[in-house]
Amino acid sequence: MVAVKNKRAINVLGYAIFSGSRRAAYREILVRAMRRRGGTAFFCNSHMIAEGLRSRAMRRAMAGANWLFPDGAPQCAAVKMLGNPRQRRIAGVDALPELCELAQDLGLSVYFYGD
Repeated sequence: MVAVKNKRAINVLGYAIFSGSRRAAYREILVRAMRRRGGTAFFCNSHMIAEGLRSRAMRRAMAGANWLFPDGAPQCAAVKMLGNPRQRRIAGVDALPELCELAQDLGLSVYFYGD
């Protein structure tokens, strides 16, 4: 399973789910980008969590990610119960345009892979 990687993560079913605000999430992503370190972020809903439990390939991909953000009510509820009572959803559909705008303001390029 996925080890908790940093102080902002909470172990939920073996996954290191990010615990913090959307602003804190964006800051972590942008700081890493400004340092030219790159990274992988998953915006995890219930289907992804279940798929990771079923599929070794998905589990490996999630284990290698820098961030697993709680993009769903069940993930937020789990993070709330396990340590951050103020956790809110960090939705990929909202993060994408907001992060692109922030990256543009900082002169950073972005790369997307997936469907």
